[in-house]
Amino acid sequence: MPHPIKAYKLVTWRVNKFFENNPQADMSRSPRKLPSFPKVVDNFRKAVIKDIKGGRKRVTLEEYFARITECTNCVMRQKKRCSHSDCGCWLAKKCWWANEKCPADEPRWTESGV
Repeated sequence: MPHPIKAYKLVTWRVNKFFENNPQADMSRSPRKLPSFPKVVDNFRKAVIKDIKGGRKRVTLEEYFARITECTNCVMRQKKRCSHSDCGCWLAKKCWWANEKCPADEPRWTESGV
């Protein structure tokens, strides 16, 4: 069995490649504008603080793939990122964090009880 950090990096890399190479990924969507860079930085800062306060918990591999699958079909996804105004994060990373949830009004996935 591979080391957990190596497995995490490999899975994240493969998901990023999937988003890049998936031909149907953005075909039927109207382009959405990503949040501004300062807004993305602020959203990421809040997510990191929440992650640290929550004990830096990670989801299981099965839950991670369930989250990524939901994000793959979401209208707010722009290639590898979420275009929601309260997000802008790179999905392959954010989906690992157990204390995070989908920012949509009707969340596709919620915080994990891990």
